[in-house]
Amino acid sequence: MNPESPVGGNMSRTSSAVPANQRHSQRYEMVSFWTWFLYGRSSTSGLGVLRIPPGYQRVVDRWLLLHVANGLIVAGFVDVPLADAAKTVLLPLAGVFVGVSFAWGANANSLLQSPENEEMARRRGGIEEYAYTFQLAMLVILSSLVLWGLAGLEVFDRTWSTDVDAAAYRAVEFVFYTTVSLTLRESWHVALGAQMLLLTRVYIRGNKESLSPREGEIADEAKSSDAMAGEQSKLS
Repeated sequence: MNPESPVGGNMSRTSSAVPANQRHSQRYEMVSFWTWFLYGRSSTSGLGVLRIPPGYQRVVDRWLLLHVANGLIVAGFVDVPLADAAKTVLLPLAGVFVGVSFAWGANANSLLQSPENEEMARRRGGIEEYAYTFQLAMLVILSSLVLWGLAGLEVFDRTWSTDVDAAAYRAVEFVFYTTVSLTLRESWHVALGAQMLLLTRVYIRGNKESLSPREGEIADEAKSSDAMAGEQSKLS
C-alpha cells in the first residue's frame, strides 16, 4: 500500500487551481481498479488537476530493494525445502496476516465513509486513491498466500527433487521469500492506513468545532486538503 507511497507515487499538480464557481459543477467519473493500477488517473479538485500515478508504483518503489535484499538473505541462509517451510511456518503465519489485514481493511472502509474523510479524499486525488490502495494491499497478501499454497503442495520440490541446491530452485526460493517480506509490509500498511484515517477524521472534526461557522467555512478546504498531505507518503 503506498501512495507516495497500502501504501508509491507522488501526485503531481498539472494546472492551476480550479475556480471556486466550477468546483462543485464537475462530473465525478469512477475508474476501475485495474485502470487505476495500470494507468493511474487524473483528478480535478480545489487544488487543481492532480495526476495520480499508476497503482503498481505503490509496490514497485525504492523500498522494493529492501524486500529483494531480504529475499536474497533468507534464500541464501535457509536450507529448508519450500514445502516444509510453507507447512510449518509460512502458511499459518500468512493466515494471521490475512485475518489482521481484512479486519483493519474493514475498519478503514468504514472510516472512509465518514464526511471528513470523504471530503479529504475528494480533494486529495479521489476516493479511489484510498480505497484501491487498500485493495492493492489485499491483492499482494492473497497472491503471496496462493504462491505459498503451491509450495505447500510440493509443486517446486517435486520439480527439483534431486537437487535442492539447484540454481533454479534457489531463484524460486528468493522470489518466495521476497513475497513474505512484501506481505509483512502490506499487512502493516493496512493497519497504519486505517489509523491515519481515524486520526484525520478526529483532526478535521476538531478543527471545525474550534472555529466559528464563518471561519469553518473559509478554512474547510485548506484543512481537509492539507490534513493528510503526509499520509500518502506514510503508506509506503
